[in-house]
Amino acid sequence: MLDWKKLLSTRRKGKEDEEWTSYRPPFLRDFDRIVFSNPFRRLQDKTQVFPLIAHDHVHNRLTHSLETASVRRSLGIIAWQCVQEKVEKIGEISDRDIGDIVSAAALAHDIGNPPFGHLGERAIGEWFEENEERVRRVVEFGNDKQEWILCELKKFEGNAYGFHLLLNDKSLRLTYATLGAFTKYPYDALIAKNNDLKKYGYFCLDADDFENIMTTLCLRRKENGVYMRHPLSYLVEAADDICYLILDLEDGIRMDIFRDEEKEIFDVMEKILFKFNEMIGEGRFCCDLINRKSYYKMEEYKKLNKNEKIAVYRARVIDALVHDVADVFVRNYNEIMNGVFDSSLIDKSSFCCELEEIRKWEKESIYQERHVIAKELSGYRIVRELVDIFFSSLFERKNSYEDRFWKLFRKRISGLENKEHFSKNYDSLLKVIGYVAGMTDSFALTTYRYLKGIEVPEYIP
Repeated sequence: MLDWKKLLSTRRKGKEDEEWTSYRPPFLRDFDRIVFSNPFRRLQDKTQVFPLIAHDHVHNRLTHSLETASVRRSLGIIAWQCVQEKVEKIGEISDRDIGDIVSAAALAHDIGNPPFGHLGERAIGEWFEENEERVRRVVEFGNDKQEWILCELKKFEGNAYGFHLLLNDKSLRLTYATLGAFTKYPYDALIAKNNDLKKYGYFCLDADDFENIMTTLCLRRKENGVYMRHPLSYLVEAADDICYLILDLEDGIRMDIFRDEEKEIFDVMEKILFKFNEMIGEGRFCCDLINRKSYYKMEEYKKLNKNEKIAVYRARVIDALVHDVADVFVRNYNEIMNGVFDSSLIDKSSFCCELEEIRKWEKESIYQERHVIAKELSGYRIVRELVDIFFSSLFERKNSYEDRFWKLFRKRISGLENKEHFSKNYDSLLKVIGYVAGMTDSFALTTYRYLKGIEVPEYIP
């Protein structure tokens, strides 16, 4: 069984274990480092569901990450209190420590996502898939890692780029405990390909550091090459599932996308709350909720307008799901701690049927909404063209235009600022792709316009 003392390592890349201070523990420092970092700030203009939307109340990646971090802190604290009460007493570790780790990992969970959401990921990956021969011809991969690197480029993954940032960005460099909780996919692109897995969690460039982190946390590698997951990563994943399901639903209501299904949606949310009341009455939860049963009476909310109503229902439903998921974590605690739990916590929820209905509505209505699709198509083209322009101008430099391009962007791409000459290697390629992936939606659009000659920039940020 895993050891919590090792799982909560305060070590950072290049440093030994960090000393604890009562006023600002290492995991709270992780949270603060993320909040004040440039990659996190850029999430304010990155797509959650609706790209480049002019609406005050619709979520972007930043508001989604902040709200998810809040939910995860509550989930981490409640789950740990339940573990202490029902499973085992671990007196040296406080629920605050667990809440801080889960909250920090949650805050950073989308930090590696490119502009325009998952379409941005696909645009980068599909460009490399279709231009593999160009890449092989000019990039100096070195050693015997070419196939591994090409495999990850052709399936570019925001989770892996996020891990790369959190590990290497000098303003971040989070503790190993938080990096472990952040990692939902503890394997590389080749292992993902060989095991028919859709995503992966780290790049070839970070493989040695990743192995060192897993060793420090005592998370062993299984026979198929996949490492055991950090137990807190299940809570991070569950809170993200809760937030995107319920908050995307709220956005859809506010955007009038669910005109026909609105009554059904509120009925399903009420069903979750009534069922939660019954579970409280049965003494299902370890935390003292029995006196809050009246809190979930719905009659007083019937007369609210739809925007007020969805705000109230959203808060109540998230609260119900948090307690339920904490209960799932406790019921599956031994499997999780032995590395054999092979599901997400939300899939074991008591509200699976209701959540599946919500997923179906979102898939059929929000994700197929014509304005969303139209802007996603534009975003896909923008990201794809930017990758092509940067690759051809920096790696295939054929004329004076490319020389000028290098002079313009040299000081803007992190890690290349002080280089007089551009090295055509994997490290430089990842920095260039990272520059595109780090762009906000608006900056990607602006950069695309002036590099394509559609607009003449007055100022280059």
